Amino acid sequence: MQTIFNFDDAIDYLQHRLQQAKKSNSRVSVRSWALKLGFDHPMTLNRILKRDRRLTVRQAQKIGAKLGLQEAEQNYFELLAQANQTDNTELFKKYHEMTLNHKQIPNTMTLKEFKCFALWFVGPLLESLSLKNVDHDIESLVARFSKHVKATELRELVQILCDLGLIHQNQNGSFEVTPNRKNVLNIHSSVREAAIENYLAGQIEQSVKAFQDLPVGKRKITSASIAISSSQVVQAKKIIDEAVQKLVQLSQKNSAESVYQFNAQFFPVIE
Repeated sequence: MQTIFNFDDAIDYLQHRLQQAKKSNSRVSVRSWALKLGFDHPMTLNRILKRDRRLTVRQAQKIGAKLGLQEAEQNYFELLAQANQTDNTELFKKYHEMTLNHKQIPNTMTLKEFKCFALWFVGPLLESLSLKNVDHDIESLVARFSKHVKATELRELVQILCDLGLIHQNQNGSFEVTPNRKNVLNIHSSVREAAIENYLAGQIEQSVKAFQDLPVGKRKITSASIAISSSQVVQAKKIIDEAVQKLVQLSQKNSAESVYQFNAQFFPVIE
């Protein structure tokens, strides 16, 4: 029997479930099924099934509950709906391909977790909340990132971070990083590959902009090509990790007034 994990398209899955419903009861129609799934206007579901209208994440949440999807299934269904909402589905398709390798997925990342790991500006946003003598209300945050991120995207991320308990809003209306939670979003090898790819792509894009827009005194860009043996690769990675840790220690100072981004990439060019 096919489960939702056998599908990499939300509409294909809905069409499959509709056919199952019709086999169980010949009187089932798109209209009756739409009403059962909680649609106020049955034609909305009809248009979704015909791909004349995109399935939203909110609709997927309601439909999933009506279809009796379990938590991991619901998380996956919402990811499919998110992919259905965008014209560029490559990132989500990569993620789907990974999850489809596992018939039982007890630890599927939620859409909210996936977005946090996949967005390059999560780190800068969290670090910006440690800056002194600046406002941390939502409007100030939107203005601060206006050159890099759309206001709607920034607002959505702030809400996601609050929902995940990574930040919270104090009595003054300012956002703060929840103690002992900031490091949860460190990017490491255990995070889904597709999320890392998107995160690094965003970092590279910002690096290119910095190279083009910022004067030399505002940036430090260094590159080196080195020939080493395979036995030295582990040591080289360790050196990079140590450098990152030293920079992180600098960020603990209370007098911070700017947020800088540090990127380190180490990969073979010729083998």
